Amino acid sequence: MKKLLAIIVLLIAYAQVNAQLSCPDNHHPHAIDLGLPSGMKWACCNVGSTTPEGQGDYYAWGETETKSTYNSSTYKYNQNGSYVSLGSDIAGTKYDVAHVKWGGGWRMPTYNQFNELVTCCTSKWITINGIQGRKYTGSNGNSIFLPAVGFRTNSGYDSSYGTHGYYWSSTSCSVSSDAYSLAFNSSHTNTSNHGSRYHGLSVRPLLYDDIYDDTNEKICQRDGYVCLTTITPEAYDNVKSKFKTVRLDLSSAHNNTNGNYVSVILRNLTTGDCSWTKNRIQTLSKSMGQQIRDNSNTDKDITVVGSLVSGSDNLYEYTFSSEMEVYSIDGYVDKSMVWLKINNSNISFNDENVKNICVTNWDTNGDGELSYEEAAAVTELGNKFLNNNNIVSFDELKYFTGLKSIGNSTFSKCSSLTSVTIPNSVTSIGHDAFYMCI
Repeated sequence: MKKLLAIIVLLIAYAQVNAQLSCPDNHHPHAIDLGLPSGMKWACCNVGSTTPEGQGDYYAWGETETKSTYNSSTYKYNQNGSYVSLGSDIAGTKYDVAHVKWGGGWRMPTYNQFNELVTCCTSKWITINGIQGRKYTGSNGNSIFLPAVGFRTNSGYDSSYGTHGYYWSSTSCSVSSDAYSLAFNSSHTNTSNHGSRYHGLSVRPLLYDDIYDDTNEKICQRDGYVCLTTITPEAYDNVKSKFKTVRLDLSSAHNNTNGNYVSVILRNLTTGDCSWTKNRIQTLSKSMGQQIRDNSNTDKDITVVGSLVSGSDNLYEYTFSSEMEVYSIDGYVDKSMVWLKINNSNISFNDENVKNICVTNWDTNGDGELSYEEAAAVTELGNKFLNNNNIVSFDELKYFTGLKSIGNSTFSKCSSLTSVTIPNSVTSIGHDAFYMCI
């Protein structure tokens, strides 16, 4: 009886947490949609924790393992007093503990993404299971909880444990020994906080909706654009030279002392020259024009006219006459703001018979290929594959992210079919969907 009561109490406690937050069950972590302009989804718990209120593990910036002592002497990237540069943004790299520990589309949040969280959500200081922290609630009513569990310094905890929260961003700052973090207590939140990289701070990941490119690397896609944050160096080599259109998402752009400008260096693949796209954010919002500068920083007579993307207040699109690649970005523009339109966005099918069926039914632009966008727009497969003995593999089904279910008898009597990769969007499979498949 006592055991039964204990279980009931535990279930009630979990129910109370889930009622306050937006976790569908107790199998954490979950990706919580807060209705943010960027569409990013935040994890319900910290790296190293299995509950929203759990403290999780603490990490020095750029390190991916815990340790007993956190100071400048034990910091992996401090070499004789000189801090090794890991780049302006470590999201998605080998230095990103969220990416390393959780894999997939999980990343450390950038400075701008923390700013978006704080700006676009309401927050309240609450207590969950005896742990104090901040609850952030999005415009859609969903919420996450960030526990105030201080930070690690030397071999112990800072005195702020229980009253303050400190969470690493993936963004470095102008002080070589520091990186940006989110800091908060019961009365104040600071997205511009920065501290020593050797301190052990909490990490709260966020998730990018992902697709696969031809190298099986996961990259973030939105309306046929890929985000620089989620492109690994290996995958980036495969996509960087294939775009003529770039979008800048200024919804979470932050100010700086140099006049609120954004700067993205592009290389013209036709000439091999680097060009600067530079404009003040305030002017960009009004004129939607952008000058191109060469390496000598001299204005050219070329103006790339941007347009405000329909339905957005802060997303601007720029189209170039020849193919470009991103060469670098300045410290005030993180990679989450830069989206590339991949010209070669067609799916490469292993099975020509499957490709023919897909192109026949869902090639909306008539180019004889099926793009990622066209595949994602498909909401049902119908009986297009029924009784087909010629198809062998359909792993490209993973790109059909608009599917919610595989209907009854969809692949029934496809006797040669040996491999299918079902997208994560599918929540149900119908009766005899794979009847008599190998």
